[in-house]
Amino acid sequence: MSDDPKKPLKGQTCNGCGLCCIVEPCELAHKILLSPTAPCPALEHADGRFFCGLVRRPHHYINPNIPEADTV
Repeated sequence: MSDDPKKPLKGQTCNGCGLCCIVEPCELAHKILLSPTAPCPALEHADGRFFCGLVRRPHHYINPNIPEADTV
């Protein structure tokens, strides 16, 4: 049996399983990363779980040529 966390039910807190971002990037990723395809290119893995790179390291992903980057 795998030690990977299972996808939480809708409305539950993120547990870092990464499945949501692997299947379909969120609206923020679509707007900031200009409609990426799955898996989300900002999905990061560390310490046995997945994280949103747009939250952890936004300057790594935000293109300075996007006007909204100054307000994020």
